[in-house]
Amino acid sequence: MASTGFYAINNVTFIDDPSTGKWIPRKSLGYDGQAHPMYPAPYDYELDWDIISSAGFQQLENFYLAQTTGTVVANLPMYGINDFVFFPYSGCTLDEIAVDTYFAPEGYLMKTKLMIHNIKVR
Repeated sequence: MASTGFYAINNVTFIDDPSTGKWIPRKSLGYDGQAHPMYPAPYDYELDWDIISSAGFQQLENFYLAQTTGTVVANLPMYGINDFVFFPYSGCTLDEIAVDTYFAPEGYLMKTKLMIHNIKVR
């Protein structure tokens, strides 16, 4: 698989690369007159780290806290493209960072998640 790009928030790459990333399937709002499902316009994307350094976690927390305008630019794989081609999506919002377990005394955190919302792909 070809890779052209990188994960980033506001053009700043992550200190620790995520273990996985995925587009979240949208839930149908109902059906139109042609019996086709209707979906909300924006998409969501989930980034997960199996293990992340304390510096990497602090960077994620800083991205969340720096949403002074309410939105960020998230560099993510293009929706619907098979190759790993990245695209900057503007107007995105971030959830508070979720972390499951602290791995002391080494200073690592485990099962960390960052949810990105309000992604307009078309």
